Amino acid sequence: MQENALLEFMDAFSMTLKSGSFVTLTLSKPLSLKLSKGIRKIQVKEVKLENESQLRFEAFSKTQSFTSNHSFAEAFNKIEVALKDQFLIAFLRSSENEFQYRRNKKGNSILHKTILKNTIDQPKKEHDHIKREAAGDNRFLKATGILKNNGQVAKGQGDKLKQIRKFSEIIEGLIQSNFKSTKHINGYDMGSGKGYLTFSLYDTTKHKCNIDAHLTGIEARKDLVDFCNYTASELNYEGLRFEKGLIGDFEIEECDILMALHACDTATDDAIFKGIKANASLIIVAPCCHK
Repeated sequence: MQENALLEFMDAFSMTLKSGSFVTLTLSKPLSLKLSKGIRKIQVKEVKLENESQLRFEAFSKTQSFTSNHSFAEAFNKIEVALKDQFLIAFLRSSENEFQYRRNKKGNSILHKTILKNTIDQPKKEHDHIKREAAGDNRFLKATGILKNNGQVAKGQGDKLKQIRKFSEIIEGLIQSNFKSTKHINGYDMGSGKGYLTFSLYDTTKHKCNIDAHLTGIEARKDLVDFCNYTASELNYEGLRFEKGLIGDFEIEECDILMALHACDTATDDAIFKGIKANASLIIVAPCCHK
């Protein structure tokens, strides 16, 4: 019974890929976290990288996510193995049908198919080329390895580029609504890492909103601080600098914007405290794990 249901599900998956109707695939409910190596869910979508369609796997553990790209054939084999040995539920969506495969721990399985009354619009595939923007510098995207020198997206950086684009869109709206008559903004990025969003914040503030910016990235890892300072210097971003230090130890005197995105453990709490103490007009945080 299990083999028949699984074979039917894999045949359906293969047909959606061949017909171009594939939308998404999700694997969930691990048989055991030991067998799934701590992975609780896998989401699969189609992407286009360097003129080749591939399937992107995003695997989620309790505190992290991991991304990898695979050819159709390789992805097909990985999913079949995962459903045999690791996961009990799979949900496949095409533009025409939905398929749900379920198996219990005793080995009994079933496949349920639903024909969609209204077809689903095909998802837009990530493309190697990016849209030109009317404003903004964007040289930092090449300097930090998001884009190649020819303007194409570097391999494996499509999701990071989308994150930066969305962040810039959000931050531009926040700046315009909170600092309408402001000529100068002083800000801090606590736990700046490789500086992707710090550079984006500077670019958005100075080049899109036309506000003079003095921003400081705080990062504990010296190699990242050195890289970001070198990159800022090469780009002539005079108002952007990075300093080595811990968020809890760093003193802030004047602050309009304080940002802390995915600062680990209690560092997000430290950043919020620093922003409130410095009377920041805008505090932007996205808490990370607590180890």
